[in-house]
Amino acid sequence: MPAFSRRLYRPWFFTLLLGLALVLLELETGAWLCPPVLVVAGLGLPISLLLTFLGSGRLQRLARSVAIALGLAILAFPVVSHWQQQVSQRRAAGLIRALGAFHTAQHAYPDSLEQLVPAYLPQLPRTGYSLLSRTPFAYIPPRLTQNVTVYGLGYGQGFFVEASYSSKTGRWHYDD
Repeated sequence: MPAFSRRLYRPWFFTLLLGLALVLLELETGAWLCPPVLVVAGLGLPISLLLTFLGSGRLQRLARSVAIALGLAILAFPVVSHWQQQVSQRRAAGLIRALGAFHTAQHAYPDSLEQLVPAYLPQLPRTGYSLLSRTPFAYIPPRLTQNVTVYGLGYGQGFFVEASYSSKTGRWHYDD
């Protein structure tokens, strides 16, 4: 067997690769209704723990590696989710400042966020809830709020949680 193939079968290396794959999956799908990482870990962890105790030899080592990686993915989920929320809030703050600058210059809020580019923003920011896909912020222009001085901004956080910002109160609200 080639040296590279033997290295892939080493339990620590396999655990590391699987753990990294799960964290990448978590970064991309954190805002989904039911993040796949939690489903995979919730179903796979009991099975792999059972195989760790009932299996033998290579199967036992593989099951132990999978159990460790899945356990770490479950532990990492709240940390990654908190980081994604902070990134989204930081990016939203720049968007809110750009909306304020647009309002100051035009005496009205834009009908869409695209009107902020390139004069107020080099490009539209995305939420922190995706790694590969571009998950945009939701924008509710004043013409849809029935109040010409109020707009809404928001994004999904997964598990039926929506973060929404009201320009009227200047605060974020979390609905679940």
